[in-house]
Amino acid sequence: GSEFRVAVVVLIMANKFADDNTDTNKTWSEVSDIQLNEINKTEREFLLGVGFRLYVSTETYKAW
Repeated sequence: GSEFRVAVVVLIMANKFADDNTDTNKTWSEVSDIQLNEINKTEREFLLGVGFRLYVSTETYKAW
């Protein structure tokens, strides 16, 4: 379901944030069995939802 798609996209975003040499969304699509257009759409929606801010400060992290 949608939870799985979101989980995969979160893994993609974490991977892209932490490493400049990452797999393509096409590869993620093949290994997750989620259509490429769905990955791209969910990735866009996720980034818009967080205001393109992927970094979490140490202060914010510790507050959790």
